[in-house]
Amino acid sequence: LPTVQIDGGVVWSQVIVGDTVYAAGQFSNARPAGATPGTNLTARANILAYNLTTGALITSFAPSFNNRINEIAASPDGKKLYVTGSFTQVNGQSRLRFAVLDIPSGNLVAGTVGLNSIGKSIDATSGGVFVGGYFTSVSGNAKQRIVKLNTAGTAVQPFAVPVDNGQVQSIVVNATGDRVALSGNFTSVGGSDNPGFGLYLADATTGAGLPLPANTQVRNAGDAAGFMSLASDGTKFYGSGWHYGGTGNVEGTFAVSWADGSIVWIEDCHGDTYDIAIVGDIAYSAS
Repeated sequence: LPTVQIDGGVVWSQVIVGDTVYAAGQFSNARPAGATPGTNLTARANILAYNLTTGALITSFAPSFNNRINEIAASPDGKKLYVTGSFTQVNGQSRLRFAVLDIPSGNLVAGTVGLNSIGKSIDATSGGVFVGGYFTSVSGNAKQRIVKLNTAGTAVQPFAVPVDNGQVQSIVVNATGDRVALSGNFTSVGGSDNPGFGLYLADATTGAGLPLPANTQVRNAGDAAGFMSLASDGTKFYGSGWHYGGTGNVEGTFAVSWADGSIVWIEDCHGDTYDIAIVGDIAYSAS
């Protein structure tokens, strides 16, 4: 299918709302499908929107971010777009690595929180917005690499998970909204590495840890290993692993029961796996 292109750079995250795709990453220009690189360019500062059916750029959506965007997520009602990354300005206004845009206008929402370091991951629910990354403080509130915000993105919630080091690279919440799984390359949570070695399961309101026997079998963490992405369906969450001579044992994908935190299946491979998506009864992995 024809799809809008970017002129160099990387798209790190996409989200679909109705018939519109929002794509974000680190790039400076867009061009139509089929156009020779460097021609027919339209300036776009790290984010754009295109029509899902035609692939055409949506010209009315043109926010400007001054640095890389790592992940975006839409609110369940499709009215807000949550954004995190390395940026410090949006549309010329100060926004420290977290911002909220109105959909479909792309207008910047006022009064949102700021992160003291890079944001890497977001999952948005009707009960709040989870943001993960490298940060240790959110608008003056001590939060160790993960925070839960209100749905407006303007206030920090009591939820707390003490991720000791590394980063939170992916977050996913179950269908009922009461459990949240997080993954990355952290080696411990609250001083424990079991669970807490690249993977953790917590109460979505308080952040209290929940049983995760799967973490005794799938263990990736440290500078040369981690779990880069998570996905979910009604009964399971799924993860993808990578390691390069480091402290890890999974280069493929796996499924974990939301109910008791146990392993459902492991599909290992001999090559790093960076993403997984669930469509019906099929899991698609990218490696």
